[in-house]
Amino acid sequence: MLLFNLDETICVNRNDYIVFTDTVKDIFYIFIMKFSIITVTYNCKEKIGITLDSVVRQKTDENTDFEYIIMDGMSTDGTADTARSLSLDLPEDISRRIYIYSEKDTGIYDAMNKAVKKATGDYILFLGAGDYLYTDDVLKKTVLHAGRRCNADIIYGYVYTTINGKLKDEIRKFDIKYSLRILPIYHQAVFAARHLFNEKQFDLKYPVVADQDWMMYMYKHHKKIRYINLPVSYYEENGFSSDNPERVKAASADLESIHQKYFGIRRTIYRKLRYLILRRS
Repeated sequence: MLLFNLDETICVNRNDYIVFTDTVKDIFYIFIMKFSIITVTYNCKEKIGITLDSVVRQKTDENTDFEYIIMDGMSTDGTADTARSLSLDLPEDISRRIYIYSEKDTGIYDAMNKAVKKATGDYILFLGAGDYLYTDDVLKKTVLHAGRRCNADIIYGYVYTTINGKLKDEIRKFDIKYSLRILPIYHQAVFAARHLFNEKQFDLKYPVVADQDWMMYMYKHHKKIRYINLPVSYYEENGFSSDNPERVKAASADLESIHQKYFGIRRTIYRKLRYLILRRS
């Protein structure tokens, strides 16, 4: 908590609060970092529970707040109803943080774009149905690691991967140059400032890897990106972008096109060669 004099000019964010003392001569500045956690769903009734549970268990304090947005694409298996039922069983101070919407979309990234427009947090984190946060204090630790006055546009940690509910013996860390040019980025470990989506939404011409295109755009446009050495979530590897061979093939072609768009043909060829070397090593 910082003390200021009223004669000074002070600029605060929307989620900051100014508290006047009884003497009205001094003010206290309290910083709050609010997270909007978003899950887009379609016919994943059996998976939404584990994701919702990991979110609502998040601890908050005077510096940490969150909301949880579920954007359902008019599921036919009762996904949205299941989420609503689970939220009704929660204490009021937790259930009021949950917002569940059901409306048609043209795909996962269209749903993400819709959800972002409903978000009110400073930073946005996307979790797929079946993904879950690493611990119940991930958000508090993110604030601690990033700093109370963090001005980064993007904060990122790393993920653990699971497949069919079993933990794989690997950690997917995110090195900005390596991840952008060699392996995909895992958005389950990326906290993106909400204002960035006013500049660029997810491009719907990339139905599987629009998040990769978005991240590369931000990198090439010199956004402030900060790494924190923190596990953020467990990523379910047999999710939307990895459980269909044809989808994986199409995604690979789109990734090559995206890399070429942002890094040029020479770096794209280098990326492919290095990836082949890594696979053989």
